[in-house]
Amino acid sequence: MSSIDTQKLITAIENTGYDLEHYVYEILKSKGWQVISNRYYIDDAKNVEREIDLLAYKTCVDDNQIIYYTALLISCKKAKESLWAFLTRRKPENDPNTEYFFVDNYTTDKRLSFMLNTNQEEIKSEICAFPSIGSLFKIDHVPFAFQQINANSYKTEDDKRIYDSIITTIKALEYEKENRGRPKIESVKSYFYNFNLLSIFDGKMYDVYFSDADKNVTEIPEIKYLNRHIIGKKESFYKVHFITKDELDAQLDIYGELHNWNKNKYPMLINDYYGNIFTSRKKVDIYWGDFCKAINWRFNYSLTNELGYKTDNRTDEFSFDYENGILKIHFNGYYNVDTPDFLDRVNKHSPLMDEVKKELIKIFRYDGEFMFDDDCLPF
Repeated sequence: MSSIDTQKLITAIENTGYDLEHYVYEILKSKGWQVISNRYYIDDAKNVEREIDLLAYKTCVDDNQIIYYTALLISCKKAKESLWAFLTRRKPENDPNTEYFFVDNYTTDKRLSFMLNTNQEEIKSEICAFPSIGSLFKIDHVPFAFQQINANSYKTEDDKRIYDSIITTIKALEYEKENRGRPKIESVKSYFYNFNLLSIFDGKMYDVYFSDADKNVTEIPEIKYLNRHIIGKKESFYKVHFITKDELDAQLDIYGELHNWNKNKYPMLINDYYGNIFTSRKKVDIYWGDFCKAINWRFNYSLTNELGYKTDNRTDEFSFDYENGILKIHFNGYYNVDTPDFLDRVNKHSPLMDEVKKELIKIFRYDGEFMFDDDCLPF
């Protein structure tokens, strides 16, 4: 077997960019991230297999049996004799068509989903209160185009590598969301993900800022690209954080801070969901059907078999209102019961009331006063 020039072999490998991928892998591991290399997925548009270079995550589990992930989907790019130029302009003062402060959260938990939707501004405000993690989302200069340029001849090459790093991370993100629907971990009921898309570039990056009639060029260590894309016939906003290899260490420290913030903030939203829950019909509606299903059999069995009421109109629906700190559970049916002490007997029947109390605590964490009322239209 003929000998080979090992140095030329190493140089050839280094030119491929795999050394960058290994470098990013090692620095992630050193900072406590779990890392998956070369994760494959199916491109929904072309039905071909693609891969994302690295998927990194940190995680924690709370008492609500929700597992919280801070996830980084990472593309690694290297261009030995080229630079990346981002053509930018100032962020508009008012732009109703674009979400410039974009936090990409996803959850399978209905409670948390409700709280995320209703507390978006609070979440953004609290992130901004921490300048370091706020910097991960803040955008001043908005890229409207990008180019790879030869560093020697200054000829524009194309934007394929840059575009590939964007579209690869976006499609990998959508694949992950589609496949995170059902927990696969024992004792975990739901998932929460904070997704972040990163493109790591081993090279120089420049901001070409269009300001009135001038163009100002500045070398930059990182920049956020934000835009709409249509993936799987669905249009959404996506943010890709471009970071140079030299800046990666510092930025990963900030993403570590973000994870610490995530694991403290989002479990608190679950507790907030249950606070004064029956004063918010929208909160209650999320699980009211589950509650009704849980008490329906017990209610009808107690009234017909234990209290002895005969009827052709058994209860099949409950509603509620909440007044003066008392939950009133309204039921339909039993219209033919005309006994003065009917409701009094129902509300003093311990087997029924104990079961309902148990379900109120289990489903709504409510241990306050409640009573049954046969007025099914409390409005």
